[in-house]
Amino acid sequence: MKLSALRSVPLCRSTALAGWPLALLLGLTGCQTTAPVGAPASTAGTAAMAPEISELAAYDYATSLDPLKALDLAVANAGKDPAKVTALVARLTETLRATTTTFAARQAICERLGHLLLDASGGEVTAAHPTMAVLAPWLEDAKLAPLALLALERVPGAAIDQLIRTAASRADRPTRQALASCLSRRQAPAPAALSAGSASALVADLGGADFAKKERALQQLGEMPADAVAAAMAAPLASWDAETQQSALILLGRLGDQAAVPAAITATKHADRSVRLAALTALGRLPGTPAMAQHLLDVAAGTSSEETKAALAALGRLNGPGITELLQAGARQGAAPARVLCLRALAARYTLAAIPLAYQLRKDSEATVRSAALDLLSDIAPITEQAAVLEWTWQQTDEEDLARAQRALIAITQRAPQPAGGVRVVLAALEKADPAVQLRQLRLLTRLGDADSLACAKRLAASKDAAVAAAAKTAVQRWPKPKEEKK
Repeated sequence: MKLSALRSVPLCRSTALAGWPLALLLGLTGCQTTAPVGAPASTAGTAAMAPEISELAAYDYATSLDPLKALDLAVANAGKDPAKVTALVARLTETLRATTTTFAARQAICERLGHLLLDASGGEVTAAHPTMAVLAPWLEDAKLAPLALLALERVPGAAIDQLIRTAASRADRPTRQALASCLSRRQAPAPAALSAGSASALVADLGGADFAKKERALQQLGEMPADAVAAAMAAPLASWDAETQQSALILLGRLGDQAAVPAAITATKHADRSVRLAALTALGRLPGTPAMAQHLLDVAAGTSSEETKAALAALGRLNGPGITELLQAGARQGAAPARVLCLRALAARYTLAAIPLAYQLRKDSEATVRSAALDLLSDIAPITEQAAVLEWTWQQTDEEDLARAQRALIAITQRAPQPAGGVRVVLAALEKADPAVQLRQLRLLTRLGDADSLACAKRLAASKDAAVAAAAKTAVQRWPKPKEEKK
């Protein structure tokens, strides 16, 4: 077995959990067995305290990542607050239970539930916890068991052990073998029993040629104190082969100790692409500083589109004082490409405090900066910004700025608690606008594409302004037919 099998699957639309070996190893490097876990969320009222996550239940691998961004924002907002975490766990449990929730959405939820259960306080999770009522039956289902293990393997406690043991006694192969392997990993030595000297000895195994020893070393290092592991790995990491470095960087990122930062930064300059990407991912999970953020911006400015995406994703996760301020300052001045990257990073971080800055930059002399500012609004601005963006959209005459503004307006409108109500606000404003504005904005109607928009187009087709009437008639004639009418 190669070391790559020990790496967690990234949280992205391409993950499908098609086979057991990969699904089982998803939890291997993330298994912790000593942290306190949350008290059960016992009522639907608790779930009502958590935010609704629009479209999460319908999320699929080929669709927009917006529901996952909203989910991660909800997790970040919950933080370590027991009440917020408990409420979010209850909300996600309801979504898991719903029969209409997609497999991809369930996977995304389970990938985060383990951390959420660990972050709540109040003792061990018991078999009576409402989430267990959903996940326990999944353990005996060949398709759903990998998802249940994503959520449960890292959660300590005898109750979880018993749930997995009971399921293993009933499940068919290979599900039974997979559950037994999970139990074996959960019974690994506690971190307190492993010393810094043990860390050094295990790290030495990573420099050897024995793959079996490397696998065991990575598993055991993942169960040790983060500071001991980071200190032991820092010096020798650069001397290892690319595959070992990649696996070690993923582990260091998960452990999250500050001592791993210099080694990860060095690894972003490695000759092997896989090592560079692993280092960028790790940096996003380590304690952040403005210097780290600047390094990630420098990488993002390079020629590799893949590394640009990885660096921006890392900036989206990077947590630490002064980072948001650095990005906001960078968006205001400097060369246009660097300013655009700062705006993209602010959007990736869901920095709502950057919305006033985005409004200012809509009038910037650089077209690329104007576009990035509108993209930020499109990506993160809440429905409360609809009126301001609508007014701005109505004013645009430049074709490129107009297209970006319309895209932002549509995205914000669709974030309304009741999307139809958000659309009606746009339609009412359009019907009251001057003919010149109506002519420029008519394309919004087909992009919104709902029945109210079609009705609006028909009303505008009767406009006294000949140009507006002609354009509206064309829009009606070319209106996309409902899916059920297509052959």
